[in-house]
Amino acid sequence: MNKRRQKQIERIALTILRNCFSGNPEKLLVSGGIDVKKVASYLGIELVPQELKDDFPAEASLNTTIGKINHNAKDGLRRYRFMVAQEIGRYVLDRQHQGKFENLPLRYFSIFTANDSPINEDVQEREANAFAAALLMPRDLLIDAVKKAYQSRMSENENYDIIQALADQFDVSKLAMSTRLTNLDLA
Repeated sequence: MNKRRQKQIERIALTILRNCFSGNPEKLLVSGGIDVKKVASYLGIELVPQELKDDFPAEASLNTTIGKINHNAKDGLRRYRFMVAQEIGRYVLDRQHQGKFENLPLRYFSIFTANDSPINEDVQEREANAFAAALLMPRDLLIDAVKKAYQSRMSENENYDIIQALADQFDVSKLAMSTRLTNLDLA
């Protein structure tokens, strides 16, 4: 996925957040992260807890008029939130492609990516991950949170784990936060 496509996905996620939360997603971080249930409801997606196999933490049943996400009822809260955000991403991005799950045109790839490369097979997975990250950790909110954390806490304690603190603030895993910070060139 190239930077242009990444920016498109960021814009799509931000537009959904602004529409869902009346232009004010900043309020959500006070209560521990973006409310994925509210986002799903806003988009007309039903969340259905089920006992799924461990290698299928979530799955989506989607058509052009209604969406349903089956998620593993045994998952921890942070894993649940990320998996639901991924499936919302698949739903939203699939609708952008007129209801077809298919690989994207080569213009979204590096010139060094071969047509038969396994990389082409997981484009939708990478896009769903990018969407989930953009939805749960919106760029501008994350940048503000990083600035505030450095200003207020780093001066008090040099052993302060900023990544864990940000992960807690956005209610995501430390790995998800670390990856997001790296992808935004903030790490």
